[in-house]
Amino acid sequence: MTLITRPRRFGKTLTMSMLEKFFSLDYAGRVGVRKTGTTLIRVSTVMGTLYIGMEAFYNCERLLGIKFGSNLESIGSSAFEKCSSLTGEVVFPENVKLIEESAFADTDVQKAIFRCKDGEYRNNLFSNDASLKEIQTVNAAVQFMKE
Repeated sequence: MTLITRPRRFGKTLTMSMLEKFFSLDYAGRVGVRKTGTTLIRVSTVMGTLYIGMEAFYNCERLLGIKFGSNLESIGSSAFEKCSSLTGEVVFPENVKLIEESAFADTDVQKAIFRCKDGEYRNNLFSNDASLKEIQTVNAAVQFMKE
């Protein structure tokens, strides 16, 4: 899903209040597109996105790729879990400080690149992902946590 803002309204299917509720910390923990998200193919977060909520893209079986905006700070638990078509590499931007447990469990991601200066990454981040072959840390101070 790539969102390109325009001066006019988005129409009947997507309103600014829907975007605000989906990406706002005030609604953290609420399901984003879990029930209707299985047809998503790509996700690109916009520059102002700070948080991706718990189970936001859970079970989006057709999701092929994701691109995070540079302001992203945290990803909730199981946010991309069971996105079985998610392959290739995932790049975590500099500002990511927290990725909750099982955020990418049951995906087919082959490479994870952490560009963050410091961060905490919870247990089972990529559990059941036999495809993961490489984890790369660019700015080093990455700490993987086991609770």
